[in-house]
Parts: sequence; structure tokens; C-alpha cells
Amino acid sequence: IHALHLRSTRVEPDGSFHEASHLEGNTRLASVLRAFLGARADGGTIPYRPDHGLVMMDDLAKPEGITPGYSAIGRMKGLAEIRGLLAGMDR
Repeated sequence: IHALHLRSTRVEPDGSFHEASHLEGNTRLASVLRAFLGARADGGTIPYRPDHGLVMMDDLAKPEGITPGYSAIGRMKGLAEIRGLLAGMDR
């Protein structure tokens, strides 16, 4: 594995699903990260990035043309959540 591209989904009662924020979906990202970190043979680092950030705050006022899912502020929120999970695992 050369990089992680992390996302989470939420499954609705009718079986439909949609992308959810990284910490609020049905995917247990802490478990995914823990399994990945435990499986690395070399103990080195690996690039990762959040996927599909929410459009929020200042991004809401930006003109049309923002690629859906790739707003700067929403992706930084996702990155902070992933970094928080990783920092918690180090303790």
C-alpha cells in the first residue's frame, strides 16, 4: 500500500448509503487505521488524505466552479479528524 485515501459512509435504514464525515459514518476509521498501522512491516510513514470534504464556512460563499467534495475548508476538517485519530493511537 503506497497511500491511504480515507472516507466514511452512512447506511440508511432502507439500505441506501451516502458519504458521511470521517468520524460520523458507519466506517470505524480508527479500526481501519489501527489495522493498517499494525500490518506495516517497516514501521515507516505513509501518505494519507481525507476524501470529499464538506462545503462549509467560507467555501459556501465561493463562486460556482468548486469541485464538489474538494472544498479547502472541508478537506482540512477531515485531515484534522484523521490526524486526531492517529495522535490518539500514539498515546
